Amino acid sequence: KVEDETDRASVKSGGSKSRASSAPPVRRSVLGAALPPKSAGTSAGAVDEASFFASFEDVPKVNIYSARELDNTMNGIREIIGNPNNDWDKRVEALKKIRGVLIAGGSSYEEFYPHLRLLEPAINSSIKDLRSQVVREVCITVAYMSQELHHKVDHMCEMILPSLISLIQCTAKVMASAGIVAIRFIIQNTHHHKLVPIIVRELSTSKSKEIRKSLCEVLDQLVHTWPTHAMEKHTGIMSEAIKKAMADADSEARASARKAYWGYCDHFKDEADKLLNSLDPSYKKALQGEAGMSNSSSSQSLQGSTIKSTVGSRSGGWSRSSSTAGSTENLSGSFTSRLPLSGGVRRSAIPTPRSYDTPDSPATPSTPTNFRSNSAIDLQAARRAQAREKYANAQRLKIGSGASL
Repeated sequence: KVEDETDRASVKSGGSKSRASSAPPVRRSVLGAALPPKSAGTSAGAVDEASFFASFEDVPKVNIYSARELDNTMNGIREIIGNPNNDWDKRVEALKKIRGVLIAGGSSYEEFYPHLRLLEPAINSSIKDLRSQVVREVCITVAYMSQELHHKVDHMCEMILPSLISLIQCTAKVMASAGIVAIRFIIQNTHHHKLVPIIVRELSTSKSKEIRKSLCEVLDQLVHTWPTHAMEKHTGIMSEAIKKAMADADSEARASARKAYWGYCDHFKDEADKLLNSLDPSYKKALQGEAGMSNSSSSQSLQGSTIKSTVGSRSGGWSRSSSTAGSTENLSGSFTSRLPLSGGVRRSAIPTPRSYDTPDSPATPSTPTNFRSNSAIDLQAARRAQAREKYANAQRLKIGSGASL
């Protein structure tokens, strides 16, 4: 039996269910390293990205052979989830069944998407449920839909994002952690420009330190994974949000905001210069100090990587350097976490705040052929690092000579 964290209600553990996939997913960390099995008391029920991956296909098997069968299945799911008077374990099973429909190929039917729109209110109300098991399951389902359907769930993501953000301040760790992991999956896979104002609004107005800190990390992820065109409508409010976050009372939020600035600078150089010039001297100094330190380390790392790729001995796979300098392309936007590596193991594509500052992680020798070569990426990143270093040096010279930025 397991105990629901919110109500402390004992429920029977799920019986043997037929899996939709032939083999259980392997739990992996964001850098591809195998994770040890979770202990019963780990983080008092908090969930992470690995537990999401492990749960994605751990669902009852669903068979869809016709549009009519799809209609009947989706109508049944909506009736169960949409009625809060139904037993919570039935609603959990119905949420899992949504993933089962996707695994069975339900999204290949045109009729699936109208059903998805009709499900949005029920999904949103489930995020606000008092049962942590329901909240956890709906977050996993939302993350899986974002991973599998990308922009096809942009309206749903726009509708439920405020509710997911509200979960971050929950005292129940399973709810808070499920909410932030679901948000990261959405930011990773659904690049919808209407999500930006929601994040900026909550970041700028929330009185919760946990929400502000988490959204600074999310903003850092966003500017390092999204294409420029998905953000260009909101450059002004993004600039203001980064500036405000640099002065946040929480040190971790300020650090993430500085990282987000360099990612923002990679997309919008002129706007970033204006932002820099509007900062107080102490915040300028913090930014330029980080730029100097990270440019030095990033340049050395890039040099070694380029040499390795030239002689054909690079084994690092997909590289990730410090996002503070923004000198190395974040490759997670170039592929999805669904891509198999050797042995069928899933490789995570969801960046975490601290993964930016870790060295390149070892990867399997199997490299997809439909992506750009590492050497080309290294050369492009090296040029960006050199340009940023020159810019930082010029700013320091101006300060040294008494000139105003």
